[in-house]
Order: sequence, then structure tokens, then C-alpha cells
Amino acid sequence: RDSISRPICYQFSIHEKLEDGFNANELEQLIKMLEKNGIDFFHPMPPHILNRIFDQEENLLEWISRFTKKPIIAEGNIKSPLVLKDVSILRLADWYAMERSIYARPQWFQFLKRKLVS
Repeated sequence: RDSISRPICYQFSIHEKLEDGFNANELEQLIKMLEKNGIDFFHPMPPHILNRIFDQEENLLEWISRFTKKPIIAEGNIKSPLVLKDVSILRLADWYAMERSIYARPQWFQFLKRKLVS
């Protein structure tokens, strides 16, 4: 019998773990374990994707892309749509998304265009 194949995404934040000493080796182990168990792509939480971590110059997106070749989703939000513009410069994310709360604005397209162009 044929089964349905659906991609599995892992959306996560590690910033609450950093206070407990979570480090780059543990991030690598987490990513490798998730890949081994069938995760198809990664989706780090949007407010943290460009934050510098592990007392290094690299941000979370750079660290994740160092440890996996799986696709990465970068997400902007209504308060900071410029995150996507900054992320696109790095060319490390495979997919770009906007959280759905932006669509609550009647003129969401004009709002987003104004934020990204200005």
C-alpha cells in the first residue's frame, strides 16, 4: 500500500536554552538528530534568526546553515518586515515567509512595499 509522503518542518527557538549554556556543538547535534529522524527543512523563530549567538559574530541563520544542507525558512513579521530584506542579503535561506498577521491590515501590500522600499 502506498503511503502519503509529506515534508516535515521543525520550527524552533534556541534563545531560551542559551541561558542554560546551550552551545554550537549542541545545536549541531540537535540538527543532525532531527535530520536523521526525517526532518525535511528548518524554520528558526523569526525574532531571533539574525541574532548573534554563542558569543561569536555569526547569527543563528549562519550557524544553522553551517550544520545542514536542508532548506531553511526565514520569516519576517509585521513589526520588522525588513528582517527578510536583511536575510536575503546573506543568501542562506531557501524560503522566505511573512507571518499571517500582516494580512489583518487592509492595505498590507502597500504597507509592506513602503517598509521594504523606504
